[in-house]
Amino acid sequence: CLASAFEMHFNTMVSFLKTPYIAKDIFLNEGEGVFLIKNKEDLFRLNRSSFYVCQEFLENSFDYRIIVIGGKAVTLAKRIRGENEFRNNAHLGARKEFVDLHAADPRIKKYAEKIARLFKIDIAGLDLLPSKGDFYFLEINHCPSLIPLKSVETEQFSVFVKKLLSE
Repeated sequence: CLASAFEMHFNTMVSFLKTPYIAKDIFLNEGEGVFLIKNKEDLFRLNRSSFYVCQEFLENSFDYRIIVIGGKAVTLAKRIRGENEFRNNAHLGARKEFVDLHAADPRIKKYAEKIARLFKIDIAGLDLLPSKGDFYFLEINHCPSLIPLKSVETEQFSVFVKKLLSE
């Protein structure tokens, strides 16, 4: 009976998202529990006692992680996935590159700040994926890693925190 429920789920998801699609275990983090579902066999490998969020898979080679604190975008990193990997997660070997927020596409900052505000999260890590001429919101983390990427990011982060504390 559980197998037929999974098959029904697969058919429903394919009607909405097509294959491949992404299934994210809501109880895991750091890229673990994120699966690329290409067929019914992939779906049957999932932990059946967990819950998943499913989303369209968009071909890409990188995404952006934006840290938002107090409603303001503070840092921006380009995360370039490793070879033979579909996830752009640093914990899974993706390379991080610091990107100057002032030189980046202004929509990144605008979207990140608006999304953090909508979710009412004061400290957030947002993942945006550039695709088809726009940016797609992948997820928001209420407990993002705040480890600086480079000294220039550390300096930018420090300046922001000092400014925030002086207000």
